[in-house]
Amino acid sequence: MEAAPPVPPVSEEEAKSARLSPRLIHSLRKRLRLSQAALARLVGVSAPAVAHWEAGNSTPTGQNRAALVGLRKMGKRAVRELLARRPKKAASRVSLARKRRRKGRRSRVKR
Repeated sequence: MEAAPPVPPVSEEEAKSARLSPRLIHSLRKRLRLSQAALARLVGVSAPAVAHWEAGNSTPTGQNRAALVGLRKMGKRAVRELLARRPKKAASRVSLARKRRRKGRRSRVKR
């Protein structure tokens, strides 16, 4: 499945000239009522990447920067619709193994 481009599309010049501070990324996410994981899904990165952007440890570049600039032009409803169209990534083997272990712990009865 092909990743959907940021809506609305943003030119390279516009993406490069846009100011994206950690505080602005955080306020954008809060304005759109998104979790870090949801914003990451929309942009196409991991949730820790969004956390690093908000903490100021790194900055978005290239397509990620353009996607954030495009999201700035969207409202809550449009973002929710875009997020609903995006497929969730399948869980990794490691996370599936952890879930199985947790499930096994819960089902045991202490005597």
